[in-house]
Amino acid sequence: MTWGIISSNTSDEQRIFEKSFATNGHFWKRIGQKPNFYGKRVLDAGCGHGALAIDAALSGARSVVAIDFRKESVCFARSVLHARFPHLQATVEFLEADITKFHCKEPFDIIISRDSFEHFARPQETLQVMTTSLKNGGRMYVGFSPLYYSPIGHHFEFGFLPPWGHCVIPEAVLCVLAARRTRGPKPVSVADVGLNKWTPKRFRTLFNTSRLRIVDYQINRSENSLAKLFSFFAWFPGVERFFTLGIYCVLEKP
Repeated sequence: MTWGIISSNTSDEQRIFEKSFATNGHFWKRIGQKPNFYGKRVLDAGCGHGALAIDAALSGARSVVAIDFRKESVCFARSVLHARFPHLQATVEFLEADITKFHCKEPFDIIISRDSFEHFARPQETLQVMTTSLKNGGRMYVGFSPLYYSPIGHHFEFGFLPPWGHCVIPEAVLCVLAARRTRGPKPVSVADVGLNKWTPKRFRTLFNTSRLRIVDYQINRSENSLAKLFSFFAWFPGVERFFTLGIYCVLEKP
C-alpha cells in the first residue's frame, strides 16, 4: 500500500513503483527469508503499485491476487503489468477493494503484505480476513515501516517536519497541514490521511492473540547502525513506540 499525496503525473507513480520494485530484495532480507512462490497461490494485502505482487509472479507463483483500496494505485499497477509484464497478465490480478470485505473461493498458500499495516484503518479485521483466506499450514509474510511514533512515522503527510515532530504537534494542527497537501475532503484526524497511530505493543498483542503461530518476529531489521541503536532503546519501558521503526514477521496458520 502506498499513501502520500499521489500526483496524477504518471512519472511520480512510476518513480514510486521503481523504488518499490528495486527494494523488494531488501524487504525480503528484512523479513528474514523470501518464500518459495513456485506453484503457489498468493494474496498480496495492500499491494500499492504492485511491485511485490509482480515479484511473486516473476518468482513462479501460480496465481497472485493483489488488493488495494486506492483506485490510483490499482490502475497504475494494471498499466505496468500490461506494458512491462504482459506474460504475467494471466497470473496476476489487481483488485480495487477493501481487504476487510474480501472473500476468497479457495484459500491461499502464501499471503504477503508490505508497508501496509501501519495504514490499515482496522488492523484486527484485516488480519482476521487474511487468516481466513490462508490455508492450513500456509504462511504470512508481513513487514511494515515506519510506525507512527517513530521519527518519520508521519510519512511526510504533513509536509516536512523534524524527527518526532508529529508526536508533539496537536492533531488539529496536523490536519491543517495535511489539508494544504490534499485535493479531496479536508482531514479531521490523522486516520483520514491513512495513519492508524497503532503502537508496537498494540501490533504485538494483535499478532500474539491471533490464530496464527509466530514463526519469526523482529523489529528494526536493518544493517543500518542507527536502526540497531534504536532497537536497543526500544527495550526501555515507555519509549518503545518512539524507537520502533518497523516490524517484520512470519506467521503460520496451524
